[in-house]
Amino acid sequence: MQELRHIPVALDRCIELLSPSIERAISMRGSATVIDVTLGLGGHTRALLEKFADLKIIGFDRDLSAI
Repeated sequence: MQELRHIPVALDRCIELLSPSIERAISMRGSATVIDVTLGLGGHTRALLEKFADLKIIGFDRDLSAI
């Protein structure tokens, strides 16, 4: 079986843009939730979860082979 590989596009920029809102939600409510509607192989979600311990993710993707 071929290993699936994916390099998230603009990962650093996405984390940079989302971080202020996530940080604010965590500081105000103790946690934050992000909805990832292009979950795929989870590259962006993984990076966000590594950066924010108090983050919850709801993930969706139409491509069942990518999840």
